[in-house]
Amino acid sequence: MKWRECLEEGIVRKRSKDVELARSLLAAAKDRIEEYAEKQEITEKNARFVFEEYYEAILELIHSLLAASGYKVGNHECAIEFLRFYPKVGESEIELLHRMRRIRNSIKYYGLLMHREEIEELISQARILFYKIIKLPAR
Repeated sequence: MKWRECLEEGIVRKRSKDVELARSLLAAAKDRIEEYAEKQEITEKNARFVFEEYYEAILELIHSLLAASGYKVGNHECAIEFLRFYPKVGESEIELLHRMRRIRNSIKYYGLLMHREEIEELISQARILFYKIIKLPAR
């Protein structure tokens, strides 16, 4: 689903820019990574949970950008699409985030089990994306 469709279908709503919310979400995302995810030794049992923390932290960063830009988004797919407004985020990175979204949903809602090595690769990519997105300015 593209950003325009998200707007047309009412999944994205325009609202006042909320700098305080943006700061709060940014702080939460940093804490989630620095105080939890990065401190975990990844094992077969916890790898999926660490991956979910990275995914959730990236979503918090995106919602921080959305709040600072005056938007409220009702689903993850449209939140990810917002990153298309940032030239520093490439198509392959947006597609990777959509892939991570689908994997996270499959883990969370359908019990998908993946090997630690597969999830470690996703975590590595998520870590890179996190530190890239955290540097993006509000629009």
